[in-house]
Amino acid sequence: SEYFSTRRLSYDAVAEYVARRAPHRLAELHRSLDPIRPTTDDMGAYVRWYWQEVKDKAPYVAKARAVYSLVRDLPHRPNDRDYAITEHHARQIRSFYTAFSLPEDQNLVYRDARAAESVRWWHGFTRNKVIYWAASAHTANAPHLQVSEPPVAFRSAGSYLRAWYGDR
Repeated sequence: SEYFSTRRLSYDAVAEYVARRAPHRLAELHRSLDPIRPTTDDMGAYVRWYWQEVKDKAPYVAKARAVYSLVRDLPHRPNDRDYAITEHHARQIRSFYTAFSLPEDQNLVYRDARAAESVRWWHGFTRNKVIYWAASAHTANAPHLQVSEPPVAFRSAGSYLRAWYGDR
């Protein structure tokens, strides 16, 4: 799923993985992960709170980056699927806090790039067919999509996917 719906399950999965694979780093992980763990499963409310009410987002972004860096740097076997899923969870957590720290026009640009990357990651991970289901503005092959509110032009996720996969 897209980063804006990254629920507490992802935070739990990261903590469980580190507890199993690098217990000596668990306290370090919790110093960054616990303060940024959503306090609700209502991600719409959590997004509104973080985006509109949190004035200083830098500590959240720094902690999310620290979580991702810790997971990314853990030793793992090549093609370790458990590690790959955990790294993806950590990347989604980092993307959430980064995205909602950006101005609204930059958030749209960031969102579609990350959505396309997530779909591409999932396709590579599963080697199955993948369907990207979102609003037409996001799924369209529109490398120069323009929206009026907020006024911004950005490359849609569909255009990234078209470039990577062709017209299939």
